[in-house]
Amino acid sequence: MLPGNTIKIVDPLTGETMPLGERGEIAVKGPTLMLGYVGVPHETLGEIVVSCVAPHAGATLSEAQIRDVLKEWLACYKAPRRVLFVEEADLSLTGSSKVKSSAVRELAAKRLSA
Repeated sequence: MLPGNTIKIVDPLTGETMPLGERGEIAVKGPTLMLGYVGVPHETLGEIVVSCVAPHAGATLSEAQIRDVLKEWLACYKAPRRVLFVEEADLSLTGSSKVKSSAVRELAAKRLSA
């Protein structure tokens, strides 16, 4: 367990903390966890998985190539339905130099709606 994180066992239906020794779902809370995955709105599915890729200069990649490789490694529902190519300059960073997921989600949604 990392400092600052809280772990408890909860009832998966109610979210109530389970008594010691009882079975339940593991719930983890802390500053090292992300809030969610980069889901983009979809008319019928609610959200779809979209990957935004900033390729190195000179790289020749296609959406189909990336999706085919990811399908080999990921469960079908985790594989992106779309792959968008972006420039590194299009990506906003946090103070700790991580990509801002909310900004990527907005970028992907704009590109897909255009």
